Amino acid sequence: MATNAAMRAGANPEQDAAIAVSKSENGTTIIAMTGDWVTRRVGPVDGQLKRMAETRITNAIFDLSGISALDTAGSWLIERTSRKLQAEGTKIQLKGERPDWKVLLQAVKAAPNMVSVKAAGLYSGFFAGMFASMGSSVVAA
Repeated sequence: MATNAAMRAGANPEQDAAIAVSKSENGTTIIAMTGDWVTRRVGPVDGQLKRMAETRITNAIFDLSGISALDTAGSWLIERTSRKLQAEGTKIQLKGERPDWKVLLQAVKAAPNMVSVKAAGLYSGFFAGMFASMGSSVVAA
């Protein structure tokens, strides 16, 4: 479910998620995110974000002001990219997030990384293992 009042108010929900990367005068990488960051629309940016997370970036601003709709899938892509970049030493700043997105972004941020959960042995059982395997396959795709 999208958490954006503009989408509920009749805004065009048919815009794929997109990113534009630029540099500020001080060398900060600005990742401007636009479009609908919802399950049906984030596919085009998944690969771009994975590749970007593999580059060396010292400071980055994730500019969310151009996002017209956001759900858990979009939040997860933002968080996954942020975690990967931070693990490589990048300082990340979120800018332009809407007040009604903060709870969702914080909830996704607080969710454990599945790799850490699996390594710590914190899941068990047939169904948990099955869903973990499916999730890993989806993430790897």
